[in-house]
Amino acid sequence: MISIYDLGINLNKSELITIVGAGGKTSIMFNIAEKLAEIKKKVLLTTTTKIFKPNKKNIKMYIGESKNLECFNENIIVAGSKIIEKNKIKGYSNSDIDTIFSKKIFDYIIVEGDGARRKSIKAPRENEPIVPISTNILIGVIGMDAYGENVTEDNVFGLKEFLKITGKKKHEQIDINDIRKLIVNPEGLFKYRGGKNILVLNKVNEYNLDVSNKIKIYIENNYIDFINKVIKVEEL
Repeated sequence: MISIYDLGINLNKSELITIVGAGGKTSIMFNIAEKLAEIKKKVLLTTTTKIFKPNKKNIKMYIGESKNLECFNENIIVAGSKIIEKNKIKGYSNSDIDTIFSKKIFDYIIVEGDGARRKSIKAPRENEPIVPISTNILIGVIGMDAYGENVTEDNVFGLKEFLKITGKKKHEQIDINDIRKLIVNPEGLFKYRGGKNILVLNKVNEYNLDVSNKIKIYIENNYIDFINKVIKVEEL
């Protein structure tokens, strides 16, 4: 999975990390948190939208007002304001998260700032993603298993926006140019940004490895200056 060192996380001061896009955000969030906990860091996991309740027994969950988070000392806490439909947790507002971060209660806060209904690729809608102002590192995720899939509501979250950004038509296949456009378009994956912006090409496998390599080279060789690093993560 992802190395906290590859992400450039500062291990000497608190940071707020926001994850957007689609194709494995929640798994990446927990993976980063567990690695930080291994080195005795205190981590809050939350969302500005909603996430599924975790099924990990070793992780503390808190539901309630953000002001009460000061009472917890566990290494990893998943927190939200309330439980909503389908076993999901509703998170906190941007201002709530910025306030929590300013108090330095946690070494790190990791925020899921986008919903994608477990689809692998997403174009943000009008009011998405929801990124706290204090975000130090923004991680934009694309599930590379979307490559070669048809452009339909079943495969793409934010279909109307995806069609607009890519110029694609419904039922055509998602190709390398569509993914590139989604990454670099001002209304695409990095519509809102952090102090540092990381592109994660997730679920890389034998089928999409060449395409993933070409996207990485394209970003690096064309000096897409708002993207600080490209990381490929192999499918498990």
